[in-house]
Amino acid sequence: MEKHSLIKTLFPLFLASTLCGFSHAETYKVNFTAPSNVPGKMWNYGFVVDLQFADNGAITGEMKEFFGTKACSWPGMKITGGNLSDGTFRWMTDEHPVKSCGKIVFVGKKEDNKLVGYLPKFQGVKLDLTLEPAQ
Repeated sequence: MEKHSLIKTLFPLFLASTLCGFSHAETYKVNFTAPSNVPGKMWNYGFVVDLQFADNGAITGEMKEFFGTKACSWPGMKITGGNLSDGTFRWMTDEHPVKSCGKIVFVGKKEDNKLVGYLPKFQGVKLDLTLEPAQ
């Protein structure tokens, strides 16, 4: 095999394996209870996120599913974030186009195969959450 032909064959494989090393996708899910829009009533919510953690600390991804609300449909919303100076990380969705929906923000850290942390403000309260790997 010619040297030029070998390079043309191996370069795409090398490039693909190198790019795969920079980040990897992980899917997490969580179900939780939080205040509803009706004063004094709690409601069941949940979401599934697909996250890529890059070697440089950047986080990107997508909200795959969101349960518990019809007014604020989150699936498909992009997620961005990164490491914080205290050893935790933060990711957030893009701002929702419906004005009162805002964005979902998660602050936490990896513990084994889980993401342990909190939503700083959801329905007006701080919520401690543990995101589990999705099956």
